Amino acid sequence: MVSKAKAIEYLKNLVVDSTTTAEMALISFIRRCVEQFTEKDKIVQPRVDLSRYFEPTWKIYKRKINKTLAIRTYEHKMRGLTEEQVKEKATMIYKAVLKYNEQIEDNETELNFVAHFSSFLNNNVPNSPHYKGVR
Repeated sequence: MVSKAKAIEYLKNLVVDSTTTAEMALISFIRRCVEQFTEKDKIVQPRVDLSRYFEPTWKIYKRKINKTLAIRTYEHKMRGLTEEQVKEKATMIYKAVLKYNEQIEDNETELNFVAHFSSFLNNNVPNSPHYKGVR
Protein backbone atom coordinates (compact mmCIF):
# COMPACT_ATOMS: atom_id res chain seq x y z
CA MET A 1 0.00 0.00 0.00
CA VAL A 2 1.37 3.39 -1.00
CA SER A 3 1.05 6.21 1.49
CA LYS A 4 -1.13 9.19 0.63
CA ALA A 5 1.88 11.51 0.71
CA LYS A 6 3.87 9.34 -1.72
CA ALA A 7 0.90 9.07 -4.09
CA ILE A 8 0.40 12.83 -4.06
CA GLU A 9 4.11 13.46 -4.66
CA TYR A 10 4.11 10.96 -7.55
CA LEU A 11 1.10 12.61 -9.19
CA LYS A 12 2.56 16.08 -8.79
CA ASN A 13 5.80 15.03 -10.48
CA LEU A 14 4.25 12.89 -13.19
CA VAL A 15 6.01 13.49 -16.50
CA VAL A 16 4.12 12.68 -19.66
CA ASP A 17 6.08 11.86 -22.81
CA SER A 18 3.54 11.23 -25.52
CA THR A 19 -0.10 10.73 -24.78
CA THR A 20 -3.44 11.33 -26.37
CA THR A 21 -5.53 14.38 -25.70
CA ALA A 22 -7.90 12.33 -23.54
CA GLU A 23 -5.02 11.07 -21.40
CA MET A 24 -3.67 14.62 -21.02
CA ALA A 25 -7.11 15.82 -19.93
CA LEU A 26 -7.33 13.01 -17.38
CA ILE A 27 -3.86 13.77 -16.00
CA SER A 28 -4.72 17.47 -15.77
CA PHE A 29 -7.95 16.62 -13.93
CA ILE A 30 -6.11 14.34 -11.48
CA ARG A 31 -3.53 17.04 -10.76
CA ARG A 32 -6.27 19.61 -10.03
CA CYS A 33 -8.00 17.12 -7.72
CA VAL A 34 -4.73 16.46 -5.89
CA GLU A 35 -4.12 20.20 -5.44
CA GLN A 36 -7.63 20.75 -4.07
CA PHE A 37 -7.32 17.69 -1.84
CA THR A 38 -4.00 18.80 -0.35
CA GLU A 39 -5.35 22.32 0.29
CA LYS A 40 -8.32 20.92 2.23
CA ASP A 41 -6.11 18.41 4.02
CA LYS A 42 -3.79 20.92 5.72
CA ILE A 43 -3.95 20.07 9.39
CA VAL A 44 -2.43 21.20 12.63
CA GLN A 45 0.15 18.67 13.73
CA PRO A 46 0.86 18.02 17.39
CA ARG A 47 3.11 20.61 19.07
CA VAL A 48 2.74 23.07 16.17
CA ASP A 49 2.24 26.35 17.99
CA LEU A 50 -0.57 24.99 20.14
CA SER A 51 1.20 26.70 23.03
CA ARG A 52 -0.38 30.02 22.05
CA TYR A 53 -3.75 28.43 22.81
CA PHE A 54 -2.68 26.16 25.66
CA GLU A 55 -0.65 28.59 27.79
CA PRO A 56 -3.38 31.20 28.45
CA THR A 57 -5.77 28.44 29.47
CA TRP A 58 -3.16 26.78 31.67
CA LYS A 59 -2.48 30.12 33.38
CA ILE A 60 -6.09 30.52 34.53
CA TYR A 61 -6.61 26.88 35.53
CA LYS A 62 -6.74 26.56 39.32
CA ARG A 63 -4.83 23.31 39.83
CA LYS A 64 -1.52 23.18 37.98
CA ILE A 65 -0.34 19.60 38.28
CA ASN A 66 1.45 17.57 35.59
CA LYS A 67 1.73 20.12 32.81
CA THR A 68 3.32 17.54 30.49
CA LEU A 69 0.25 15.31 30.62
CA ALA A 70 -2.01 18.36 30.28
CA ILE A 71 -0.18 19.43 27.10
CA ARG A 72 -0.37 15.93 25.65
CA THR A 73 -4.10 15.68 26.37
CA TYR A 74 -4.67 19.15 24.89
CA GLU A 75 -2.82 18.05 21.74
CA HIS A 76 -5.00 14.95 21.49
CA LYS A 77 -8.06 17.14 21.53
CA MET A 78 -6.65 19.24 18.66
CA ARG A 79 -5.04 16.56 16.50
CA GLY A 80 -5.98 16.70 12.84
CA LEU A 81 -7.99 19.89 13.09
CA THR A 82 -7.53 22.89 10.83
CA GLU A 83 -6.21 26.12 12.28
CA GLU A 84 -9.73 27.56 12.33
CA GLN A 85 -11.12 24.48 14.13
CA VAL A 86 -8.28 24.61 16.67
CA LYS A 87 -9.05 28.26 17.38
CA GLU A 88 -12.75 27.49 17.92
CA LYS A 89 -12.04 24.50 20.16
CA ALA A 90 -9.40 26.42 22.15
CA THR A 91 -11.90 29.22 22.74
CA MET A 92 -14.49 26.69 23.88
CA ILE A 93 -11.98 25.11 26.29
CA TYR A 94 -10.97 28.52 27.67
CA LYS A 95 -14.60 29.44 28.33
CA ALA A 96 -15.23 26.04 29.95
CA VAL A 97 -12.27 26.62 32.29
CA LEU A 98 -13.62 30.05 33.24
CA LYS A 99 -16.98 28.48 34.05
CA TYR A 100 -15.30 25.68 36.03
CA ASN A 101 -13.30 28.29 37.99
CA GLU A 102 -16.56 30.05 38.88
CA GLN A 103 -18.03 26.76 40.12
CA ILE A 104 -14.93 26.14 42.23
CA GLU A 105 -15.19 29.59 43.82
CA ASP A 106 -18.97 29.45 44.28
CA ASN A 107 -18.81 26.03 45.94
CA GLU A 108 -15.64 26.94 47.86
CA THR A 109 -14.04 23.72 46.63
CA GLU A 110 -10.71 22.84 48.19
CA LEU A 111 -7.85 22.73 45.71
CA ASN A 112 -7.16 19.04 46.28
CA PHE A 113 -10.69 18.29 45.02
CA VAL A 114 -10.20 20.20 41.77
CA ALA A 115 -9.56 17.92 38.79
CA HIS A 116 -6.16 17.91 37.14
CA PHE A 117 -6.29 19.80 33.85
CA SER A 118 -5.86 16.62 31.78
CA SER A 119 -8.81 15.03 33.61
CA PHE A 120 -10.87 18.17 33.09
CA LEU A 121 -10.14 17.99 29.35
CA ASN A 122 -10.94 14.29 29.13
CA ASN A 123 -14.24 14.76 30.96
CA ASN A 124 -15.41 17.91 29.16
CA VAL A 125 -13.90 18.04 25.66
CA PRO A 126 -14.49 15.47 22.92
CA ASN A 127 -11.44 13.96 21.25
CA SER A 128 -10.52 15.03 17.78
CA PRO A 129 -11.95 12.60 15.21
CA HIS A 130 -8.34 12.14 14.02
CA TYR A 131 -7.02 11.03 17.43
CA LYS A 132 -6.57 7.31 17.68
CA GLY A 133 -5.89 6.71 21.35
CA VAL A 134 -4.49 3.50 22.72
CA ARG A 135 -6.87 1.87 25.15
